[in-house]
Amino acid sequence: MSKEKMLTVAEAAREEIKVEKGSPMPDKEKIGNLAIEQVIKIALEKQNNMLVNSLKAAVKNVVGSCNSLGILIEGKIGKEINKDIDNGIYDKQINSHLTQVSEEKKELLKKQLEDVMKEIKKELEREKALAEKVAEKKEVKEEVVVAKEGEGAPAATTGKAPAGKTEAGKETAAPVAGKTPTKEEKKGKK
Repeated sequence: MSKEKMLTVAEAAREEIKVEKGSPMPDKEKIGNLAIEQVIKIALEKQNNMLVNSLKAAVKNVVGSCNSLGILIEGKIGKEINKDIDNGIYDKQINSHLTQVSEEKKELLKKQLEDVMKEIKKELEREKALAEKVAEKKEVKEEVVVAKEGEGAPAATTGKAPAGKTEAGKETAAPVAGKTPTKEEKKGKK
């Protein structure tokens, strides 16, 4: 058997972008950007080994493998490109079995990958800044609790309701932190 026949879909996709491994974090790190023509090429090679009934289904199968590796297709993630495929945007290329990618398109694919990675980097920086703010607020809150505990305030609430009136209109005693009212104290308020 030839080398191409022995490759899995994932291996063929990695070979197309010339990388040895997929992304360890495919949602946050993209390792490549394939043209639809390259996806069609892989689908044509692997279709006989897939449980699919059309080339279009084989293309979508390859897109799924690429997505899990951190590979974009036409600058888009798997969900977006599969929606485009379902909407017929690539029917002409799929039905014509187009597998050649122009040098101009290869340059466009590189730029798309760079743009997507810049957006991901910005989003990760925003998430990091937000996480730092949350951690900072938590530290301040913990410092306030520690300071209050040092002043003699209770460290935790007793779970008792404050003094007031019950639904029947009777007055209730305010609980003292850490102390449960005795039966006599309860009877004395009735």
